[in-house]
Amino acid sequence: MLTPLTHCKINRTSEQSKIKSILKENSLRTCLPGGILIGSRAARELLPNFRGVPTNNNADWDIIGSSSFLLNWLKNRHNAINTIDMITPVSNDDDDDDQLDLYIYCTLIDGSKYDFLIPRSSTS
Repeated sequence: MLTPLTHCKINRTSEQSKIKSILKENSLRTCLPGGILIGSRAARELLPNFRGVPTNNNADWDIIGSSSFLLNWLKNRHNAINTIDMITPVSNDDDDDDQLDLYIYCTLIDGSKYDFLIPRSSTS
């Protein structure tokens, strides 16, 4: 069964101060102190023969975490950040409680890449 595709408005910003402000406004609080590593990095960590290249460092880091986790991460790497972009989807629904997740893409000066997903609702 196919689900209908839903289009929504997307706001983007590359201003670190605005990104931090949006993260501070995120009302969802979690008891998780760290992030959850997902994707190929997680698979390589848990499955030594994943894609036959367990030592390949070209993979990006895919992390699900809270706003406070990412704010702390950004604070600790402030001088190492090369680029940062935030995508904020805006729901078309009239329900103000329907907040879609935040997506942040960051590259560091050393070339490493990070994708963060920050939930804004408990159902994410």
